[in-house]
Order: sequence, then structure tokens, then C-alpha cells
Amino acid sequence: MQLQVFILSMPMLCSALPSLYPAPAQESVGSSYWLDQGQREIRRVEHETIRSLLKSRAKHVVLFIGDGMGVSTVTAARILKGQLENSSGDEAQLSFERFQHTALAKTYNTDYQTADSAGTATAFLTGVKTRSGLLGVNGNAIRGNCSSLTDETRLTSFLRMAADEGRAVGIVSTTRLTHATPAAAYSHSVDRGWESDSSSTSDDRSRCPDIARQMLLNAADYKVILGGGRQNFLPEELKGKRKDGANLIREWQAKQGSLNCSRRAYIETRNQLLDLEPDKVDCVLGLLSSSHMEYHAENMMKQNLSERQPSLAEMTTKALELLTVYGKDTGLVLLVEAGRIDHGHHGNQANRALHETVALSDAVEAAVQLLKQKKLLDETLMIVTADHSHVFTMGHYGLRGQPITQLKYKRNATTGRLQLDKAGDDLPLTVLNYADAMMLKSGESHGGEDVPVFARGPGSHLVQGVHEQTHVAHVIMYSAHLGPYASSQRESFQPTVAPNIKSAIFVNAAYIFKLVSGFVGFV
Repeated sequence: MQLQVFILSMPMLCSALPSLYPAPAQESVGSSYWLDQGQREIRRVEHETIRSLLKSRAKHVVLFIGDGMGVSTVTAARILKGQLENSSGDEAQLSFERFQHTALAKTYNTDYQTADSAGTATAFLTGVKTRSGLLGVNGNAIRGNCSSLTDETRLTSFLRMAADEGRAVGIVSTTRLTHATPAAAYSHSVDRGWESDSSSTSDDRSRCPDIARQMLLNAADYKVILGGGRQNFLPEELKGKRKDGANLIREWQAKQGSLNCSRRAYIETRNQLLDLEPDKVDCVLGLLSSSHMEYHAENMMKQNLSERQPSLAEMTTKALELLTVYGKDTGLVLLVEAGRIDHGHHGNQANRALHETVALSDAVEAAVQLLKQKKLLDETLMIVTADHSHVFTMGHYGLRGQPITQLKYKRNATTGRLQLDKAGDDLPLTVLNYADAMMLKSGESHGGEDVPVFARGPGSHLVQGVHEQTHVAHVIMYSAHLGPYASSQRESFQPTVAPNIKSAIFVNAAYIFKLVSGFVGFV
């Protein structure tokens, strides 16, 4: 396994003869290909934009987070996806790049230009920016200071709002479920590091319980919770990290009886996940790994399927299979995190990070197809975004079809043959680089630039331009009628643009009808 990990991290060492991936053959026809492609894209965008305006209420919400997925990661992963399908890759698309609306989100924390995942998760899940390292509390709280956790500093995520209204809520993550992004969906912690009682330095455990304990306290009524981090829920004698002797898995099972979930399921394996049926179980907790789940590429290399952990697409599909039944009448809200994109980048391992991003694309596509099959897609707001970026760049004038994760090639000026390209110090170049890779530090760092936001479905027209990261939460709450935008409070909130949109739709009704009727079934 160590050899496999090394190869996955450094695939450029395994290439035999230099070669490029082929560009699509249709490009060879010249300008007509690009003119036709441009016209098709205009018609698609025009049609889907109008469709999103015609339906403003989102009954269902699915938010995907690519942890550390900046613009350069999206670009490089798109190319990798295409090259995995034996094309040059540049012309490929990740599934969410086909969404109708795109924007940029500003990721800074209230105390840092370059953000961490706790502060950013709090922003896009509650609608309030906060300090680095804080989960579910506002910027008046102080990191590591338990006494600063008060009713005034606590924040509520839109998942908690949805659960309080009786909607079916779920969390899926490839990280520990007590890690920053999933933890912000249910916890209030003045330190993201307090994942279990053994890692907490709180001087008041009743006021500031550890994050694993808070999942039991605050999210036991979430219908589906899938991810890693089993060690934080078990005592040391059961190979866990808890020093208080508590078995939180047993406590979760015991608590479900009082939450109208008599048919509960606790699972630890892929086979157990795939065998779940919504008519036989009412709520699910899946702790599918002791710590973080395995990197996607290495997990898929296992020939014995029984040894594999579930992929992000499999977890997402199963979560939606269950939630669409549980939330048939009330609606569903699901948070899905591809958390190990970030970990690959921190280790200067672009190949791992990019395969994780392609796995996220697969999960988004799986969700779209399942919701389309169930005829729920048009009433579902789907958003794909990131918490922050990384100091990850793509450059050095790579040739079209350059294998994206390998050493850079150039053409010999005399023979035209491919050969390795080298820098002035005679060291080989790569197309992908990390800005601080050569610095003496524990790992690569986050990037401070804006991150992309992709959206489709009811309310997605609100995703355009450059926004504060909190805008993601507000778009979701507004479109799904949650929190400050709940139905009972909507009369006091009337955006001035709404009448203009309605007037435009009325005036252009015939044109809109022609567009929509002409593209029935176009997704």
C-alpha cells in the first residue's frame, strides 16, 4: 500500500514514453465547431435561466462543499476528468459546471484574510461570518474561551432550522463527522479542535461539550448522517479516543426511541450502506471509518469490493434515496462535503486532490440523476461551492493534452518529438505547482482568493456576481423559506426586484412559453 500511495502522489514517475492526450476530432473542422458550440451554449443558458426564474420556492436543498476547491482546482480537475476518458481534457466539464448560475464568494474570516474551514463553514451554513477556528458561534466568541459561549454568541445552521420545521435533514462527509464543515451543521464550539473529550481543553464540559457529544445533543434528529470519525464516539477500550468511557453510538441508538425512529440503523461498512432500504429503516448513523475516510483514488484501487469504503457518490445516492422518502411531504435538506480535496492539497499531492474533486463531480451527477428520476429535480435548489482555496497554481505553458498530473513536456525544436521540459537549474518542470511547497513548514496552506459558487434550480438566479460567503446560506434560507425568510415572516421581506422580475416574465410570456416548450426535457 505504501508503494501505491507513492505512485498516486507522484504519477509522473510512472510514465513510459512521453505522449499527449488527443483533442476532440470535431475541433479539426475549424471555426464552425466553435461557432456552433457557442450558439448551443447561449440557447442552453437562456432556457435554464428562465426555468429557474419561473419557480422560486425550493422544496428540497442539496449543498455540496468541495473543501479547498478553488478555481485552479476546478480547472485542473476538469482536465483530469477528460484525460481519464482519454481526451485532452480542456474541453471536458465537471457535472456542476453545467449549472445555470455561477458566482464568486469572498472567504475571509472576521479576523483573518486567509480563512480556515471552521469560520467559513459557519458562514455558509448560518449566514454569519465569524473568527477562524470557531464553529456555530459569532465573532464575539473567543477561541478556546469557554465562557465566551453564550446564548448571544450561538448561531443556528439552516440544517437545524429545517429539522425544527420537520424536514428530513442529512449530512454526508468524507472527513470525520466532527471535522470543521460537518460540525458547523450542528455544533457550537469555541474551538474546532475539541472533537472529542480527549482533545478538548475546555474548563467547563457542561457548558462546552466536545463536538462528538454535541452531535448527539443537537443532531440526533437528523435522519441521515454518514462519514468518518468513529474514534471520537467510542471509549478507549473500544479503540476509540474518549476518556470519559462514553459510547456515543449506543447513546444515539437509545435516543432514537424518543425521536420516533424505532427502526434505526447504525452501519460501518459499504455493504451495510448499500443494503439500506427506506421502507425498512427510519434513520441512519454511519461511521464508516475510524478517522477520515480513505482517499478516493486509493479506495477505488482495491480489487476486493468488500474491503472498499463507500464512495462519495454512493453515500450521496443512498442519503437521497432515504431522504426523498422521509421528506416526501415536508422536503429535505442535505449537506455533502468532499473533505479530502483539502487534505490532498495540504500534502502537496495534487493527484489526490484532483481525484477527490472528480469524485465530487460524480456525486453531484449522481444526485442530479436520482432527483431527475424521482421527478424532484425542478423543485430542488442545488449549490456547489468551496469553503476556501489553496495556493495551488497551473501554468508553465503546458501543451494541449499534457498529462495534468505528470512532469511537463515540450516539443524538441528540431525533431518535434516530446521531451521533458526543465528549468534553468536542470530540474524538471510541472504544470501544477504549490506556491509555498519549498518553504520549511508543516504543509501547504490555504489560499485567500474568492471561490466559485455553482447553482441550479429554484432560487439559483440569486447566485450571480461577487458575494460574501454568507450569501450561500441566505440564498438557501430565502429559497427554502427558512429562518428569517420563513413563510410567517416573508411579508416583512419583499425584495424590490421581485415585481420587476414578475413584470418581465409577464411581458415576455409568449417568448418564455416558446423557449420552455421547445426545450422540454432539456437538463
